Amino acid sequence: MIAAPVVKRSLVLSCCAAALFASAGEAKAALALIAGTVLGIGYLHHIALGFDRLAKRRKAQLPFTIFESVLRVLVAGAAPVLIVGRGPVIGYAAYLVGFVAPLAVAIFTIRNQIRVSDGAVTR
Repeated sequence: MIAAPVVKRSLVLSCCAAALFASAGEAKAALALIAGTVLGIGYLHHIALGFDRLAKRRKAQLPFTIFESVLRVLVAGAAPVLIVGRGPVIGYAAYLVGFVAPLAVAIFTIRNQIRVSDGAVTR
């Protein structure tokens, strides 16, 4: 399963970076980084569930999938404003880094689990 390593590695990476921000006196940036990571993990999980539902051809749930996608984008866009407010730009940057970090971790985790050799995909 890919989800557990991605969550664990993303949170460890995020907590280490947040500790660096906190030690530099940027508490809002540390909070924004952690919040961005948690929202990024939730975002990835929600996308995966939506693809799973569409792959199972549940056409009756298609309107809900569209509504959930719009809601997901609104939450991800409003979160940094609610967390950082009128704070420093580094807070917004930390949120974006935290939000994108789970995606990067997922890409590297999947790449390390799938090896392509002699034209065959092995795990």
